[in-house]
Amino acid sequence: MSLGAVALAMVGVLVGVAIAVLGGWLHRPSWLRNRDILILIALAVLVPLYAGITMLARTQQQGQDGDGSSADSSPTPPAPGGGIAAVAPELLGERVLSSDDSSGTAVLFSSSIDGSNRQRLGEGFGRISMLPGGTETLAIAYDNGASGSKVVVRSLDGQVLRDLSHPPEDYTDDSPTLARKVGVVYFVRHKVEIIDSQNSTVSHGRLMRVPLDGSSAEAVVATSDMIDTVSVSDDGRVLAGACHVNDKANVGQGCLVDVATGRMQRIPGSEDSTVSDLAVSPEGRLVAYSSAHNNPYGSIQVFVYDIARAVTIDVSRQAGINDQPAWSASATKPCLLFRHDETENDPSIYLACLTPEPVVVPAIPVGSDPAWLGE
Repeated sequence: MSLGAVALAMVGVLVGVAIAVLGGWLHRPSWLRNRDILILIALAVLVPLYAGITMLARTQQQGQDGDGSSADSSPTPPAPGGGIAAVAPELLGERVLSSDDSSGTAVLFSSSIDGSNRQRLGEGFGRISMLPGGTETLAIAYDNGASGSKVVVRSLDGQVLRDLSHPPEDYTDDSPTLARKVGVVYFVRHKVEIIDSQNSTVSHGRLMRVPLDGSSAEAVVATSDMIDTVSVSDDGRVLAGACHVNDKANVGQGCLVDVATGRMQRIPGSEDSTVSDLAVSPEGRLVAYSSAHNNPYGSIQVFVYDIARAVTIDVSRQAGINDQPAWSASATKPCLLFRHDETENDPSIYLACLTPEPVVVPAIPVGSDPAWLGE
């Protein structure tokens, strides 16, 4: 017998006893008045009735939701038709930069987000960031000695327009990132120790900053620990990068940097495996990174850490290697491109949007190092 049937039987017994007392068929104690009996009858009927209505409403809602789970419990499927048009139609007009080294040399291409209308731009770019206006890039140039580099501004055809950093001898500058709204470039300066003609070591780096227009020299940003890479929000208030805070296994972790104090705080969940490719979203609410942290999908996945909620989401959910996240600044929801390489020989670029759960679709068929041309 079900619990509901038992409850219904008990209500029937209580109502029957009350009626029998009122009718004089059962002895009634002197202290029990007719009003009290009527109140008990009303409660015996109304309470189960309310419970039944509530259960019926819950059952109907579960029927609408499928298995009764919340909307956030599983990935949101793409709308009918699939692809970018279903996930983020506002991005169909965006152009993307990507690198293709299938010819043996890294070649920079621009294309629509689906890989169509591809145009060859130049060679030897690697990872870059687009500057406002869409005609210049923030990049590093390997011309500071045999193993060093400096931060430069280049045109899309590869011409160096101006140097932003001037590292001393035996130092190298890399990982440039731009706070667009304030026009400040952050980068990391490492010390290079030459071992022999073919080997060298790079020490953990110092955080630096310099105006995008080159109006003043680069300056050190004080931090509580060393940092290896850096990414920044558009307003310059949120900094994140690869770090080694309490990193006993020296695997490389992810840290947030308090801009005001320089204090570095490890991102939860980044302490168990190597973390790289940290990228702060334009508004500074989310930090994407790649990691080999345990997951049921592939060897390396793209994760997103929500700073305000202190929640980490596995975004890519694809086989093989998934890394190099790059946030869109024009999507109506948080969206990023990332490199997907299932065989370690044939990389492509995927789009992931949080809606609020991750929805992932293929974007550019061949390429790596994605960057948004329209940012």
